[in-house]
Amino acid sequence: MEAVTENRKPRRKTAARYAVAQSISEVGLGSVLHGFHVPWGGHFLSLNQALILTFAAKGAVNRRDAIAMVSAISNSAAVLKSLSPAGRKLGPMVAISTQGALYGLGLGLVGANALGAATGAALLSLWAFLQPLLSAYVIFGSTLFEALLRIWRDITEALHLPAEIGPWILLGIVTLKMLLAITVALVGWFGPRRLERRYFAYLQRMGKKMPRRIKAAPQESAVGGALKDMAHPLFLFSCALSVGFFALQKHDGAAAIALYGLRLFALGLLFFWAVRALPPYLKKFRRH
Repeated sequence: MEAVTENRKPRRKTAARYAVAQSISEVGLGSVLHGFHVPWGGHFLSLNQALILTFAAKGAVNRRDAIAMVSAISNSAAVLKSLSPAGRKLGPMVAISTQGALYGLGLGLVGANALGAATGAALLSLWAFLQPLLSAYVIFGSTLFEALLRIWRDITEALHLPAEIGPWILLGIVTLKMLLAITVALVGWFGPRRLERRYFAYLQRMGKKMPRRIKAAPQESAVGGALKDMAHPLFLFSCALSVGFFALQKHDGAAAIALYGLRLFALGLLFFWAVRALPPYLKKFRRH
């Protein structure tokens, strides 16, 4: 029993090391992407997570150890994401944890080897597409997707293109992301150890600058951040599109249309408030 406990200590230290690297990259790189409003920033962060988890899985002694390692790293990094000085926190925390679980699923299905790492990275890459769709469905329901489908059909009809080309375009984008994730995993697995050392040295330099960034970052309230998110052009466009499609389909009068619009704004405000307010609350709850 003592021998087992002693063998777990080095593994815990290793997992903590990768978790810190993951959290530094998420807080540092994530804040930079958010500050410069880089589109699809979550996809870059997911590829970064795939690389770090591959480094960790590469040093595991077996499949079970590799799964436990990537799970511990992802869950710890998700909690540490609450230290991010800018942007939403709950959404990225869910993404980090879920992507770690998907990567672990790939290792569980194939094994703690290069093919398992590639499978895990491919599965991990899918969540960056699924999470925004799920969030949009929570706020707008199926109305938004029906409206987008209607617009797409009108566009393809005007351009004399087959409407079926849309799913193939989406499939191509998803496949490209999966191939990038697989490439990252294979580079991390077969790359020399100095690649990992150099990458961690870069993260260490980034980490030294983080306290200044966090201390200098303005503290934004959850309500203020939620109102700011609701003023985003993409949210306003989605609301306008959903309300317009509802008005064309239902024909229930101005009162029903106004009530539907108010419902969307209320759900949006609640959702955006929750993704900012819940992480600090959960952190305080864990202390008690």
